[in-house]
Amino acid sequence: MQPLLSSAPTGRLPISQPNTSARETPATDHLASPQHLNSFDQLILNHQKLILSVVEMVKCLKTCFKDNSADHFEELVNEFQMTNAQEQPDHLKKVIYALEDYFPTSKIYRPDRKERWEAGDALKAIRNLSRADKKLLIETLRLCNVDEPAPLQIKPDSYVFVLGATVPEMQKRLNYFSCEFNKLPDANNLIPERLVGVVSSRPLNPEKDRLECERTSKQFKGCLTRLSEQFPHLKNNEITEAHGFMALVDTLCTLNYEHLLSNLPITVSYTGPLSYKPQILQPNGQYMVQRERKEQSSRPNTEATIKSALTSLDLPEDADLVLVSSQPHVAAQRIAGERVAAFLGLDLRITACGSRKMLQEDDSPSIYQAIDALRKSIQLLNPNYQIISNQISAPKTLTFYSHTVDEWEIQEKVPVNALV
Repeated sequence: MQPLLSSAPTGRLPISQPNTSARETPATDHLASPQHLNSFDQLILNHQKLILSVVEMVKCLKTCFKDNSADHFEELVNEFQMTNAQEQPDHLKKVIYALEDYFPTSKIYRPDRKERWEAGDALKAIRNLSRADKKLLIETLRLCNVDEPAPLQIKPDSYVFVLGATVPEMQKRLNYFSCEFNKLPDANNLIPERLVGVVSSRPLNPEKDRLECERTSKQFKGCLTRLSEQFPHLKNNEITEAHGFMALVDTLCTLNYEHLLSNLPITVSYTGPLSYKPQILQPNGQYMVQRERKEQSSRPNTEATIKSALTSLDLPEDADLVLVSSQPHVAAQRIAGERVAAFLGLDLRITACGSRKMLQEDDSPSIYQAIDALRKSIQLLNPNYQIISNQISAPKTLTFYSHTVDEWEIQEKVPVNALV
C-alpha cells in the first residue's frame, strides 16, 4: 500500500489538496455569545435550544407516565431567560443538573453500561402507554429534531468520521453519506481529506449485527470470516465492531463498484476497552468519581473513540470534521465530538449528518431510542460527567488502512499519554 495521502494512482481517486480559503463559521443554535467563556461553557451555550427542548420532553414524559413528583424546571427556565448573556451558561448548567437528577427516576432510564437493546423495562413502559400518550410523545420528540435528516456539509479539506454502531446502522450511515455526497453539485472537487471509520471493541451481536438482505448478508459473512482470521487479536479473539466495519466496506464495494467507497482510501480507527474509576450521579445532578473503588473496564463510548481517532491520526488543530451518524443520535454524537475538541483544546469545525428516523406509535423501540438519545445529549453536556478525563490508562488503539477493496493493513499506534 502507498501512503494514505499519496496522489499517485492506486485504483482509487486521488486525495485533493487542502482548501486554504477562509473557514466558515459553523451554524449553532445559541442566541448570544458572550466573550471570555471557557470552551465547555461555550459548548453548553451553543446547545441551549436543545437543552430547553429536552425540558419540554421531560414535561411530556411526566404527563404520559402520570408522574406528579415536584420539579423546578419552569422556575429554572424562567431564571435562565431573565439572565444576561454572561450568566447564561451557569443557569443552563442548573437546568442540565435538574434533568440529570430526573432521568434515573424515570421509567425510560438506561444505565451507562447497558446497551440500548438491553433496556427491556424502558421499552415495556413505552409499549404500555396509550395511543394518545404515544402520539403526544412523538409530537414533542419531533420538536426536538430527532427524526429529520441532518444534511451533509463538506469541504475539500474535510475529515469524515463514520461513527460505529450495529452493522445495519453502519450500513445506513455509509449509504447515506455516499448518497448525499453524490447529490452535491461539485462532488468531484469535494473528495474528503480522509474517510475514517471510528469503531470500538464491542463484540458483534448475532441478532443486532445481522443484515436482512440475503445477498448482502452472504457477502458480508464471507468478508467477516476473512478479516477475523487476518486480525484475530483485537479483543480476546472476538469478532468486533472494527471487523464489522471493514467487512461492510468490502461488501458494499464488491456488490457495487460505483459505490463512493470504491473511490476512496479508507482508514479505520479502533479503540480497545477502557479502564476507569466508577462514578455516581449525586442528587444534585452532578457526578462524583469514586477514586477509592476498584477500577472498571468496558467498551469505549463514542466520545472515547473520537478522542482516540483525533489523537492517533494527527489531524490539524483547526480541521473541518464531518461526523456521519443517523437519527436520533446526530445531536448527541456531535456533542461527543465537541466535548473531545474542548478537552484537547482543538479549534475544530464540527458538523454532523445523518439519515432520518421515522417515529411511529406502533414502533416503541424508535420512540425509546429518541428519548434515550436526548438523555445522552444532556449527560454529555454535564461538565461533571467523566469519561475521557477519567481513564486509568490509555486504551489500545489500532489503525487500519485500505486503498483497494479486500486489502487492509494494520499499523499499531503509540497510545496517547495516560490521563489523570
